[in-house]
Amino acid sequence: MRACFLLCLLLVLANVVIGQNDIEPENLSLENELEAYENHNFSALSFNVSPLLFELIPLKQSPTKSGPIDLAYSWGYKQHAFRLGLGFQINTSDFGPSRGIIRIGYENNKMLSPKVRYYSTFDFWIGGGDLNLPNVNTTNGGIIGLSTGLGIQYFIHDLVFVGTESNLFLGFNDGFSLQVIPPVSVFLGIRI
Repeated sequence: MRACFLLCLLLVLANVVIGQNDIEPENLSLENELEAYENHNFSALSFNVSPLLFELIPLKQSPTKSGPIDLAYSWGYKQHAFRLGLGFQINTSDFGPSRGIIRIGYENNKMLSPKVRYYSTFDFWIGGGDLNLPNVNTTNGGIIGLSTGLGIQYFIHDLVFVGTESNLFLGFNDGFSLQVIPPVSVFLGIRI
């Protein structure tokens, strides 16, 4: 019995040693892996999954409304990307009519590790209703303005990520306003 165990152990160790020779040392470097990941075209599509998460919270008192951007698409090369966001808030009669928002802008991103990426944004916003901030139910008029923001994404898989983003909005929303949009939305995305 011991001979079989030692033979199996010897075969496993030999397999590990032989397998190590096939790995090139430059592929083990984190900097090389990040550089190879950042130096190519990419596109990503993400969906706001906050409404689903709020439905899973037990004994919720007053859940935050879903974020203003429900569907976001970005396309870019290396660290720079074009962004397009479409948001639709379908309200019940308690909150007034349904409204929509369009966001167009620029994204500059940086990989911190193979799993974590952060980015900064500059966007133009136009739409009906409000910015969908927590505890604000203003639906008069519309919005138009510029925003800058920061976001972070965590890659669950090479192509699947979850993330959130916060923005500083400057423009007209029921009059001139400067507002912070907190990171109240959670996005589930896929790199295409």
